[in-house]
Amino acid sequence: MSESSSNSGTLGVLTRRYVVLKAVHPLGYGVQEFARHPDSYGNGLQKDPWEYLPNVVIQSEPSNNGEFLFALCDTSVSYDWVRQNVSVDTSSKGIDIWSVSWVEPIRPKGRPTFSIDKKTGLEVLQRSWHLPRAEADNFVTQVLYPCVRIGSQDETYEEFLVTDYQVVPNKTIDTVSTLTVTYTKLKAVEFSQTYVQSNDLIKLRKRYAVARGDDTEYGYGANWAKHPQNPDRTDPVPSNPWEYAPAWVTQKPEAPSLDFNSASLGGFTNNPGVVTGVDGGGVEESKTLESYLTEANITSEWLEGSAAISKSSGGLDIWTVEWVCHGVPYWVLGTTSQGNNASNALQLIDFDEHGVKRTAIGGTYDGASNVKVKTYSFFVVGSDLPESLAEISGGSGNSKTNTSVNFDVWFTTSDEDGFESASHPIKGSLQNAVWVSNTAGTIDFPLMNLPVQGAINQQGTYPVGQKRQGEIIFDFDSHRDLGSIDSNNNFVMDPRGLPIYQGQPIIRMGGRITYTATSRIGTIGSSTNFDATKTQILPIFSSGFKKIWKVAITYVGN
Repeated sequence: MSESSSNSGTLGVLTRRYVVLKAVHPLGYGVQEFARHPDSYGNGLQKDPWEYLPNVVIQSEPSNNGEFLFALCDTSVSYDWVRQNVSVDTSSKGIDIWSVSWVEPIRPKGRPTFSIDKKTGLEVLQRSWHLPRAEADNFVTQVLYPCVRIGSQDETYEEFLVTDYQVVPNKTIDTVSTLTVTYTKLKAVEFSQTYVQSNDLIKLRKRYAVARGDDTEYGYGANWAKHPQNPDRTDPVPSNPWEYAPAWVTQKPEAPSLDFNSASLGGFTNNPGVVTGVDGGGVEESKTLESYLTEANITSEWLEGSAAISKSSGGLDIWTVEWVCHGVPYWVLGTTSQGNNASNALQLIDFDEHGVKRTAIGGTYDGASNVKVKTYSFFVVGSDLPESLAEISGGSGNSKTNTSVNFDVWFTTSDEDGFESASHPIKGSLQNAVWVSNTAGTIDFPLMNLPVQGAINQQGTYPVGQKRQGEIIFDFDSHRDLGSIDSNNNFVMDPRGLPIYQGQPIIRMGGRITYTATSRIGTIGSSTNFDATKTQILPIFSSGFKKIWKVAITYVGN
């Protein structure tokens, strides 16, 4: 009787109206269909009009050889029209009025849409198509999969890659499903980064959007074989995500350059130095800290930190990776801490013919000197700390040194006739103390001479102690070192030629002084040169076999 079609941009709908004779007739119903008719004299109580659709309607249904060009895959796909709605007016006595509509099932659903992904800030393109519900899943997996697999390009906007697709039932038409394909404009760089820095460490966090597939530019490439979501994976999932991260995600940031110019003065009058060893004559060799660190050729490097993965959409992984590097070298004012927020003064220890000399530096109690105490910190990256750095002022790789000077010395005094009178020990351990270094390879005591006037007159010196690395050895025996044999083969020694300690001549002296650090200090308050007094060496970050080592060297001076 009539025909109409509509196209809202969503579906193509064809609607036809028929006048059907209410009887078994070529212009009416078939025998079986009429038996189901509500007005049939048989047992027809069928309420669904599709169950007694008349022949005239069946014979005039739209042709089932429709064809749709899928630009998505550049392929033509045949389809069948899908019945949508039917209604029948049986109120007339001899005729029925039928209204039937069909849907063209494969066609775009509206226009493509563009948006911005809130999680990544990347541009997103979505396209949707209507498909026959009964065949939708097979149609996608068998016909369209090469075009909707993760990483496939959009047919128009090639920089957009498929990151997800879904097939869901249409909410209004029960015979149709909707295929929605999501494309993302991916970038082979991070979409965001944050930078966090403390005095010692710098942490750079980067976030990437990665296509979950073997795409070499925007996905995992060969590492897809290790991915937990790869259905073809045969090996166990690596415990460390860095092992299957895309190569373009694991590219290290450019290492910062190091500058040790700050080690030149640090607020002191003279350049701080380091003791590098003891030469053949027992004299300590030293360099300025700045030249020493420059010659060490220390370089910086970013190390792998944490790595975490989350899903943004069906085919997109969000990687958050952390890179860790050390800060720049720096000075701080400081002394060693004690309980109740008090400050424990550093002690400078020296020893000569007058005895043990203790000078307090930087303390908070009465009598402490106002000489500066400052610590210089720098960093080294490596599996082990270079030995040349570990040896600075008694430090060792993987240690925190506590400075101390330890005395275990004895000496024997002489009477006026050159015989032993008494033996005296000097024992003790002085903590938070450093040995005052000098350029001599020995400790020399002055020799005693008694002129007629009886006054003590110092004429010359004699070495009673020999300096070695970290210690001074005392091995003096006047009979062995200063005595002689006369013409009558008798031992002769003038007691006036003995070295003196605290005004007393000594016959023998033995033992040792050991120390963990030295300070090359002249007159306190007007130092002419000085070296490291204490070294702390600790790993502050580890990544695999590599570590970031912090070396902190404490100096005193003015």
